[in-house]
Amino acid sequence: MKVLFKRSIPHAIAVLGFFLITFAYFYPNFQGKVLNAHDNFTSAGNSKELIDHMKIYDEQPFWTNNLFSGMPAYHISTISYANLIRYVYNSTTLGMKPVHNFFLYMVGFYILLLVLGLNTWQSAIGAVCFGLSTYFVIIIGAGHNTKAAAIVYMAPIIAGIILTFRKRYLLGAAITAFFLAMELQTNHLQITYYLLIMLLIFGGFKIYEVIKEKEFLHFGKVAGYLAVAGILAVGANSTRLMLSLEYTKHSTRGQSELTDDSGNQTSGLSKNYVTGWSYGVSESFTLLIPDFAGGKSGGSLDTDSETYQELRRRNVPNAKDIIRQVPLYWGGQPSQSGPVYVGAIVCFLFFLGLFLVKGTMKWWLLIVTILGISLAMGKYFMPLTDFFLDYVPLYNKFRSVTMALVMAELAMPLLGFLALKEVLSRSMPEKKVIDAIIKSLGITGGLCAIFIIMPGTFVDFTASSDERLLSSGWPQFLLDAIIIDRESILKADAIRSFVFIILSAGLLILFVKSMVRENVFYISLMVLVLADLYPVNKRYVSSDNFIRQKVKNIAARPTSADISILQQEFSGNQGAKDLYESLMAQTQEGKKKGKRGKRNISQEEMVDLQFTALNFNSNYRVMNLTLSTFNDASTGYFHKSIGGYHGAKMKRYMELVSYHLDRRNRGVMNMLNTKYFIVPGADNVPTAQQNPGALGNAWFVSNIEYVPDADAENKALGRIDPSITAVIDTRFEPFLADFVLDSTDNHGTISMLDYKPNKLVYESDLTKDRLAVFSEIYYEPSWNAYVDGELVDHFRVNYVLRAMVVPAGKHTIEFKFEPALYGVGEKIALGSSFLVILIFLGALFKEIKPMLSVGNEGEVKD
Repeated sequence: MKVLFKRSIPHAIAVLGFFLITFAYFYPNFQGKVLNAHDNFTSAGNSKELIDHMKIYDEQPFWTNNLFSGMPAYHISTISYANLIRYVYNSTTLGMKPVHNFFLYMVGFYILLLVLGLNTWQSAIGAVCFGLSTYFVIIIGAGHNTKAAAIVYMAPIIAGIILTFRKRYLLGAAITAFFLAMELQTNHLQITYYLLIMLLIFGGFKIYEVIKEKEFLHFGKVAGYLAVAGILAVGANSTRLMLSLEYTKHSTRGQSELTDDSGNQTSGLSKNYVTGWSYGVSESFTLLIPDFAGGKSGGSLDTDSETYQELRRRNVPNAKDIIRQVPLYWGGQPSQSGPVYVGAIVCFLFFLGLFLVKGTMKWWLLIVTILGISLAMGKYFMPLTDFFLDYVPLYNKFRSVTMALVMAELAMPLLGFLALKEVLSRSMPEKKVIDAIIKSLGITGGLCAIFIIMPGTFVDFTASSDERLLSSGWPQFLLDAIIIDRESILKADAIRSFVFIILSAGLLILFVKSMVRENVFYISLMVLVLADLYPVNKRYVSSDNFIRQKVKNIAARPTSADISILQQEFSGNQGAKDLYESLMAQTQEGKKKGKRGKRNISQEEMVDLQFTALNFNSNYRVMNLTLSTFNDASTGYFHKSIGGYHGAKMKRYMELVSYHLDRRNRGVMNMLNTKYFIVPGADNVPTAQQNPGALGNAWFVSNIEYVPDADAENKALGRIDPSITAVIDTRFEPFLADFVLDSTDNHGTISMLDYKPNKLVYESDLTKDRLAVFSEIYYEPSWNAYVDGELVDHFRVNYVLRAMVVPAGKHTIEFKFEPALYGVGEKIALGSSFLVILIFLGALFKEIKPMLSVGNEGEVKD
């Protein structure tokens, strides 16, 4: 026990240091404030109906109608209760959500460096470098919590695999299985995919070593242990993965059936969509010089800037206000919240690693770095991008290729600190080390010097948005001044990086020359690392990004238009009133039981409960035209929205958006039961307008138009009246084989009786069989239709909607969302996750058991 305690102290101190850095950087989070992050509000809008449904009905709906007229909730809020890893994953927030990921970045990378043989100091400094890579901080500020969590577990997974190859089979496989299960639990498959690319390249080098050393038996053991680890980790997350796999072909990740844009299509996302956010070729220098491309899109300037001085010279009023939000970014993306900067010191150490580190590890990390940077260029490096989109499995299922830089962000500090380990071990001749330091200084410092002396030689500081600014009325003199400031910003940061490179190189030389003691070296390097990375990150994520939430669990405030719709719909809806009273009673009871005792329900909470009650007692849609309809999820917080924001939308619906909703096809809006439009009113105040043409929840049609394919079906929506005609793909014609359409029969009724996102109940009364169209999105895998409790066929019409033949007489019709894979996945997840945790704990116990002995003599052998 004494041995264990003694060995744990340095690691405990390192982890405490990581916490202190987290606390210092994100201290507003510990004051009860929340990040004012776009994706946090997006998540709230997307998941509102799902969360409310679980509270009211104590079940998961798996489907939501709050965005894009309805879609599966598998990538929004689907919980696998059987996956025991989920409970471990949730516990890692440590009461610091969402900034816990920043803390865990450092812990995870620390583990990897320890496995690679670095000592506590070296590992701790490397972990800080990794955690303070600007992109990792920026995504926390933007609310990309699952992405951040997925990045957390990349390093520990690599550590587990390395241990397995080092013949620590059980421990390595156990660590790999556990952290891979955690990685998959984050449900950010794009980051996992980049990790897989890294591991495949690593595996290729290991196979080369096996062949060279003829260690085939060893490799067989490694493959077996890691295969079991992978199977168990995937099994633990089988529920989500199986549902995601089923949904993929129906989502934007699936292949389109339309052919009019075939040159831009892949078997997944379109090329334009994949490469919409591509890192410019020269922009890659931000890895070394943070604001090389101007920093964030809406940056601020000081009064010494050329822009401010030019405004003053021309007597422009409010010059100080103008320079608070200036389009400084001129890189290759449409916009950005900040650059990918790994640190000048890390870049210097990375090149040092190329000179000093031996073996396949160096080449693996170099290739991963180059590949990550190259893939992130996207449309600026189309030969490589086309190859990956067309030939590399699953690559075309992911967007925002700039994310590929996470590979470089992990590989560069890893190689850099392996180099530091070599230097500090004094295992190489002093001259060789000094020469490597000077060469690395020459490369990184030389690049900085070029951009200090002649920054305009290789770049012109113009942005693709500049022409749009001019055409919208910006004066040329103002844009000219901004371009001068862009150049000044690059020069200033190039000088800054140059200084840190000189200081770190000098510090290393002093150590090699035995002019600095090791402990002084470590402290000095940590200070330099923090001085380099900490202030740069504060440019993009600071205390200004935090706000104090007025009412807990209420993420959005309704506009006057939202309130107007609520008043119109709620007043005559007895079901909504009854549910509201029930929710009020539950809320009041919850407050009485709370820690703060009795407390009145606020007006904001009352309004929120009214929207919730109305949502489950009505079924109409709202199209909000006061914002970016199909890139904003706030409307879904209050209504069933035509639009929304999500990375895995349904493919056909987004095609409907592109071809019809973006073009304001009124017939398509009507068939989606768009009862209200929110439009800019006087002084741009959002105003609700009722749409008298909305077709309601269901209606009967008197005409059928059969079409041969998706192209024809899509085009037909531009000319038909959906209130009387249904467009049907011929592949669904067999469902109507026994149906005789009577175009003269206008008798009969159909109406909705009850609404839940996962169960819709209608009542019909007919004298003859008729074809009914429902204003609900068609999703074949899991929606089932029932008439009087008997399963019946339904099919797709009008490109995205559901339809069925309703028999004569009075009947109850139900649509139920019943994903059969969920039950199957849960059984697999329970067994697999139990084994993952059991093996992980068993392997750790086996590792520390020798250190638990009572003996006082000697050290325990590793």
